[in-house]
Amino acid sequence: MKERLKEIRLKLGYSQQKMAEILNVELNTYRGYEYKTKNFPDNFLKTLLTKLQVNINWLLSGSGEMFLTCDSKHYELSINFTKEEAIKVKEMLLNLIAK
Repeated sequence: MKERLKEIRLKLGYSQQKMAEILNVELNTYRGYEYKTKNFPDNFLKTLLTKLQVNINWLLSGSGEMFLTCDSKHYELSINFTKEEAIKVKEMLLNLIAK
């Protein structure tokens, strides 16, 4: 996941500082997400989705397109998660929707 976060940043042509500003996190926090983290906080994922239209499915699994498109009316989730991963992703998405 952290590699895909860096890929998003590079695709957008942003520095780590710019990404941190857009995502409303401290620079060191963002750097930690890009280099160290194994899991992103729910609020960070929600911000990636709302501010940058990042496809969370792609970020977590590499499946699908990097960004959601404005003209898409339907997003299909077709990932081969383990049962435990599927439960965690479902809970995370439900938490994001509820906020």
